[in-house]
This record gives sequence, C-alpha cells and structure tokens, in this order.
Amino acid sequence: MWKITLIVMLLVVSSAPLASASSTYLKVDEVTMWLEGYNATVELNFELNFLAKTYVLLFGAKTIEPEIRKFLPFEDIKVLKLNDKGALVRVINITRSVDEKSDRIYYLYQPYYFSYPIKRIVIVYPDGTRLELFNRDSTPPKIATIYK
Repeated sequence: MWKITLIVMLLVVSSAPLASASSTYLKVDEVTMWLEGYNATVELNFELNFLAKTYVLLFGAKTIEPEIRKFLPFEDIKVLKLNDKGALVRVINITRSVDEKSDRIYYLYQPYYFSYPIKRIVIVYPDGTRLELFNRDSTPPKIATIYK
C-alpha cells in the first residue's frame, strides 16, 4: 500500500510546478546582499511547503534552482549553495560606476525589485555600512563610494 501512496505522491509532485513568484511552494523570508563593487553575494532564507520539501528530498535541491533564478531580479547569477532552507548566490554586474577618481570609485546601485514583499532585507554596502528593511519588495537606490 505504501508503494502506491508513494507513486501517487510522486506523480502529483512532479506534475505540479514548484514555485512561481506568488506560489505557496517557496516563500523567501530574508534576503541579505553583500554589495562588492560591480558584483554581489546574495543569501536567501526561505521556506518550502511539504510537497516542495518532499520533491527536494527525492530529487535534490537543484530542482528548485530555476525558481531561485526567477525570484532574483538579476540576469547573471551563479548558485553557489542550495538546500531546502536557503541559497547562496553570486550576482555579476549588478551596478555600474558613475564616476571614477584617482582615489575612489562611485557605484550606482539602482533599486532591485522582488516579486513580493520580503520580511527582512539586509544590504551590506562596500564600505561596511548596513541597511535593514522590513516588509519591502524593493531596495532603495544608493551611490556607494569605494576608496582604492
């Protein structure tokens, strides 16, 4: 009997899409962004519902990577770590320099928009300052200075 239950569960899980931006399968609770010049490292903490956790358990965390890519508002990303509770992602070329002096570079970080409000967004700028935002679906624009 348990074999039939497992087969039915696998059919249901494999035929259902894992997560869309407003899906009940994957819910991102916290985003931490370490801005590093032109690039950034982003850590996501999320929750999966029971079916998605089962899917990840059976087929591996790589199965939710497309949903992580859809959620992030960046084009060039590389997933460094991924499990059923979170992800660590490297983002390439998320900004541009607006002015470059002999001793410093000014980077323009434009607003980044997520699919839905996140409980907590933490941004760590290149100079080490931190900004915490709560229940927001975007980050604010900022010009950051990096001294050479």
